[in-house]
Amino acid sequence: MKRLQAMLNSKDWQQQLALARDKSPGTEFDRIFSAAHQVKALEVERRYPDLIEKIYAFIGRQLAEIILQGDSQAMHEMGDALNKWKRHRPKEHKIRTALLREAGPRKETSVRKVLARLKREGTPTDHNTPRTIRTMASELNIRLGVE
Repeated sequence: MKRLQAMLNSKDWQQQLALARDKSPGTEFDRIFSAAHQVKALEVERRYPDLIEKIYAFIGRQLAEIILQGDSQAMHEMGDALNKWKRHRPKEHKIRTALLREAGPRKETSVRKVLARLKREGTPTDHNTPRTIRTMASELNIRLGVE
């Protein structure tokens, strides 16, 4: 329920999609931690040195801002958030993810298109899946029936 509320409060469909995929635990420091993981992967591949520098600069600016503000509480919160990241085990909601990917920024799709995507992705469905799609679409203000 907490994740659904965060999805409803999110700024755009891409943020909603990220929450449905559940790759991160949803802390206020997710962007910093995610950037650190991305840069590590790029370094291992030894690719995109310019991008690596930009990501390190982003992380440095974020940390410098907290330090310059003297916000020690934010540093404690960052430590707690890091612990959440270490314990987090993603539990992607496949139907919600498929619905958001099909609807896209227009926020409209059809049950048939979502079912087809689920089938392509190898997600099992049953006779209740269309009803689940309709329920989730109404929760996320996605218009159904568009072909």
